[in-house]
Amino acid sequence: MEVPSERVTGNDPATNTAGLRLNMDLLEKRHDKAHLINLNNKKKIAHHYNKKVLPRPLKVGDWVMKEVIPTPTGLKAKWEGSFEIVNSPSPSIFYLRDSDDRVLPRPWNACHLHYFPV
Repeated sequence: MEVPSERVTGNDPATNTAGLRLNMDLLEKRHDKAHLINLNNKKKIAHHYNKKVLPRPLKVGDWVMKEVIPTPTGLKAKWEGSFEIVNSPSPSIFYLRDSDDRVLPRPWNACHLHYFPV
């Protein structure tokens, strides 16, 4: 002899359907709330990243010093020369010309350049 459980005897299809519809409505609200939280987190991360970014306002015609690669040890200079920026294919890439009017063969990134006040 089987005794029906409380779950089986208390099942009402109409109540079950109404409960599922309510869950769908609440799920949409939870999705919207999660989306707003996600946007807020992205905004905080972007703010945290952007406050550490150092702007490098270099442009064509500026004079710069370039970093010595590999980094020297001891008391040797870490920056060398005075170079003029002659071309900038993108905001952080620069072609340099030395004081003897020779253009360096490869481009330099802005993170390896330091403004040289003339």
